[in-house]
Amino acid sequence: MKSLAVVAVLLLLSTTIRAQEDVLRPNGRPDGYISSSSSSLPIIFGAELGRNVNFHSQSFSSNPTIENSPEAALSSGSGSSPMIGIFADFPITRTVGIQTRLGYDAKSASNTQAGIIDAPLDDVVPGIEGIPSVVPMDVDASYCLSYSTINIAALLRIDLVDNLFVTAGPILQLTVGDVSREDKIAKTNTDDDTFIAVDYEGNPGRFQEISRTTNLAQNLLPSVGNPGSYSASTYNTTRFGLEFGLGYRIDITKSVYLAPNIRYQLMLSQLNGEFTAEDISQPFSQQTAELSYEAGGLNTLAFVLQLGFAL
Repeated sequence: MKSLAVVAVLLLLSTTIRAQEDVLRPNGRPDGYISSSSSSLPIIFGAELGRNVNFHSQSFSSNPTIENSPEAALSSGSGSSPMIGIFADFPITRTVGIQTRLGYDAKSASNTQAGIIDAPLDDVVPGIEGIPSVVPMDVDASYCLSYSTINIAALLRIDLVDNLFVTAGPILQLTVGDVSREDKIAKTNTDDDTFIAVDYEGNPGRFQEISRTTNLAQNLLPSVGNPGSYSASTYNTTRFGLEFGLGYRIDITKSVYLAPNIRYQLMLSQLNGEFTAEDISQPFSQQTAELSYEAGGLNTLAFVLQLGFAL
């Protein structure tokens, strides 16, 4: 009889415990990529594809100041470019992990600025003592900067609520190949007889537009005191920065998810160093001027879609 009583007590306790578990977790174990039949947390591998919005800045000063200088186009710019990569997420706890990434980014930025240059006019009276007669001519000055990088990042990933997570950590950008930059000056009003008298190499002509493209890592403005040469401005091949991101996982199955991300890459290393050049856009109506450019930078806002697989 004592044995039967003990068995009855044990059965009663077992039933009570199961009932309590059902009350505390009426829907059973939570689903999602983090769930597993074992107690270990899964490692996530995946690929990502996205679009960068790049912001280029390079402030400068002019001595003396030239009004309506087309060189102001170089002070800032923006552009859009693609990116692609792979990633791995190593969980530490169910809400914290380390996410590492390897990616290829195409960076680009451009800007167009209205300006004025001195231009000859065929039907004006020739100037005195060799000074040509000129009139102000409206132009659009533009540049387009492009290069590619390999990105390496190691980020702390923290789940805030459910599938919403943030990432933060260092990022390293390695420039792949040369930096390419196109410069262009185009006459705005085509109804008059004005023209651009020389091209970027100093060759005379009657141009409505002049342009040049270089694949060398240098700035493309004439050097101070020597308009026939160009002042070198080396672009950094290695840049270090910080990335901050926000993402949301959308579960497809228990082991596969999509995660749209928005990220901001704040680069602490400059894109290029300081340099000087000469503004010769209006040497007759105003004068030439020395331009002093500060170090340039390029930061990125990225919109990315991740596809992750739990192992």
